[in-house]
Amino acid sequence: MTKLGMLGMFLDQAYPPSPKFTEADVPDLSGKVVVVTGGNTGLGKETVRVVLEHGAKVYVACRSEDKANATIKELREQIGKDDLHFISLDLSSFASIKKAVEELKSKEVKLDILFNNAGVMSPPVEQLTEDGYDMTFGTNVVGPFLFTKLLLPLLQRATSENGEARIVNTSSLGHAAAPKEYIVWETLKPGEKDGPVDKKRRKFGPDNLYYQSKCGIIMVANEWARRYGNQGIISCSLHPGTAESELGRHWPAFQKKLMGIFIKLKPTALGAITQIYAGTSPEGKELNGKRLLIKREMPLTPDSQLELLFPAKVIPLDVKNALDKSLHIRPLASTDYKRGHLSVLSVLSIVVDPGEEEWVEQFRAQKAAPNTYYTIVVLDRATDRIVGVGCVFIERKFLRGLGKVGHIEDIAVDASCQGKKIGQRIIDALTRISEGQGCYKTILNCSDKNIPFYEKCGYQKKENEMAKYASLNVPTPGPSPCPSPIPRL
Repeated sequence: MTKLGMLGMFLDQAYPPSPKFTEADVPDLSGKVVVVTGGNTGLGKETVRVVLEHGAKVYVACRSEDKANATIKELREQIGKDDLHFISLDLSSFASIKKAVEELKSKEVKLDILFNNAGVMSPPVEQLTEDGYDMTFGTNVVGPFLFTKLLLPLLQRATSENGEARIVNTSSLGHAAAPKEYIVWETLKPGEKDGPVDKKRRKFGPDNLYYQSKCGIIMVANEWARRYGNQGIISCSLHPGTAESELGRHWPAFQKKLMGIFIKLKPTALGAITQIYAGTSPEGKELNGKRLLIKREMPLTPDSQLELLFPAKVIPLDVKNALDKSLHIRPLASTDYKRGHLSVLSVLSIVVDPGEEEWVEQFRAQKAAPNTYYTIVVLDRATDRIVGVGCVFIERKFLRGLGKVGHIEDIAVDASCQGKKIGQRIIDALTRISEGQGCYKTILNCSDKNIPFYEKCGYQKKENEMAKYASLNVPTPGPSPCPSPIPRL
């Protein structure tokens, strides 16, 4: 990401709108068991307060028993509920992590929600974990990974009882400033004093060590989602926003003062609401593998200000008018990478993020073949973000008097927008475009379970399709460990 892009993202995140989800929207959590790492202070303490208020049994997992007990006493008196308990946990110590898990397993048979909230920011480079790792990466990534891994049996038990469990991983916007390698592996252990690795770590500096750890949190969260999502364990990561906390305690005084000049920190309770949303809301069920960012509402960009794949008038007006009034349908635009085009496509299959530059090259290649590619998008008017996509490809044939066939492909709707008939409107638009281009037939592929839906759209099952996919041995680009931003609150 360019420095200008990072600045824009930082400012966007630093001045969020009022949240649409509040503490009042948290459902009843009676019977739920919740663990909050770093629950004695900051965002963690606010998270503990809210889930306790709504009936959960809560464990505050942190290093300091004195601070934890003070928090527990305060919240018990404030809320009037006492199902709040302390677990000793030092994420910079494998031994402490294992002991904490053993204690939890001795007290509980399940774990419904795990908030991996605790972390450190930019401690001195010289500081290492008890097991010899860089303190930042060890506490922010390695420790929470081991803690979560050892708690999997309790999370799996919760899914067998309730159908789901959640792992909420607090990252930050700092991942955007991570090095181009995402993680510089040789910086994770010190090496010999004054040796090449030690010198590289010192040159790398505490801030870069912090940035790469935040990227690591996202990568691990995505891997939990990939491995265990089909078991009902929902894992996501998030940026909580620039809120008041003790996280910057290692910053030099001038750095704290500089931050205070440019950024007005939001109340801690506001910073906690994102992870509370992810961990407790009904919509959180759809966040597996997602990364949440705070997003200001932006007015819909007019079609006239965009470079479109094809003229907007090709989409019939009656199809546009049939769409829910909160939505807008138009051709794909050259800037739609930023509006989450790939994110929506990812509900269909694994989507490799090529980066904006290569995405735009693909857009240009399609536009260079006029009257062939008709990719359409549906946008949320309030946020100018894509929530539905689809494409019809026009094939020119030697049959039927040099006729044409339309092939409908890649129809996807964001899970958060189900129930608004977006898929049906996309099918209507693509079918009408195909017919408008003179196609004598429009065909599409679908799974057996979707046949009834397409029959309602006027399609009928004809013959069978055979497919041969490229060999798995053919080299393909690897997926980006930090995917494009997905749902906002």
